[in-house]
Amino acid sequence: MSEHVSNAEGRQAPMERPAVSIVVPFHVVDDRLMLQVRKLMDDSSSELSELVLACNAADALGEARLAFRGFDDRLILVDATAVRGPSFARNAGWRAAVGDLILFCDSDDEIDFGWTESLAEAVRAGGIATGPLEWARLWPESLPRDAIPQPRVRPVVPFGYLPFGPTCNLGVAKSLLEDLEGFDESLAAAEDIDLCWRAHQLGYPLEFADDALVHYRHASDRQALFAKSITYAVYEKRLLAKHDQVARGRGAQWFLGLAKTGVKNLAKMPFAPRSASIPLVAVVGTVSGHLLSQGLAMKLVEFVRTGRLTRRTPALPSGENG
Repeated sequence: MSEHVSNAEGRQAPMERPAVSIVVPFHVVDDRLMLQVRKLMDDSSSELSELVLACNAADALGEARLAFRGFDDRLILVDATAVRGPSFARNAGWRAAVGDLILFCDSDDEIDFGWTESLAEAVRAGGIATGPLEWARLWPESLPRDAIPQPRVRPVVPFGYLPFGPTCNLGVAKSLLEDLEGFDESLAAAEDIDLCWRAHQLGYPLEFADDALVHYRHASDRQALFAKSITYAVYEKRLLAKHDQVARGRGAQWFLGLAKTGVKNLAKMPFAPRSASIPLVAVVGTVSGHLLSQGLAMKLVEFVRTGRLTRRTPALPSGENG
């Protein structure tokens, strides 16, 4: 279900068809979401964009209706609560959108000025595109600033196979999304890698928009980073199984290299600065997620996040924005 929330009368008459629709999944209405929405509205005026907010949490839907009532005629709220998970929310969002070009970003990051125009131009040229990321602006105060990663100014190539664009900064032609049948909803992470790989296999290599910058929000502390790294690794295993014939051999080689890096970094830790523990936490979490069974991995995530264990095997988390 989708609705305009610009006045009390509900959905209005259809507006002029925009060239671009921006889709943002969310599960909580907070200051981060409100700021990102304002930035998107200010940035997208030249593209006559519509902004599609796909709500993936039932308890946030009513609050979102109130928060965005009277906000802007271009804003559409989509009820994406039927299935928990970011892939379902993004699929519900782009299917409700009327634009020919679909741009995806997350609710807790911040786009930079010019993001919409730059990314849309790259999608028009090639069908699918991504842009750079940087971490400094939104870096958590709880983590040392000398651990901030270098800006990502070119696409990452997971497992040495094919490049991908993260869903926090990804644009895809709607026709291509239809051909691909959208994101794989069984993946709560690595769904963006999967989509980009499948697009490439259809003859749409990933474009890169140099000026489509997103300020990315890093995990808030080491515990959150460790849990997130384990969870991502669980879905990476699913990804490699899905693309078995082309990627699994590369994945094994990549994993061995990652494990060696982790051992080397661990050996250096007594002499390394405090900031060196940040990438090490991510590596150890990733290695753990790949080595452990799904059930054990999720129990470890539960323990890291809550400090306790239950008898039941925790369900795989549905994923988080950002």
